[in-house]
Amino acid sequence: MHKNYATTDVILIGVSRSGKTTACLLLVLQYGIYATNYPLIEQDLHTECLPESLQACRHKIVWVND
Repeated sequence: MHKNYATTDVILIGVSRSGKTTACLLLVLQYGIYATNYPLIEQDLHTECLPESLQACRHKIVWVND
């Protein structure tokens, strides 16, 4: 699935179950910040580059680590 990351304020990146969705909901409901998340999959962990769909939006990325 391709998302339009250009329209979001913040992109949260992290592995599954690291709290990305909860953080996105908090940001939008409490602060009005439009946030989306990008779940890292196994293929992403074997490369040192950002996925192509995120290259143009790298200034919006926040890494989530639990």
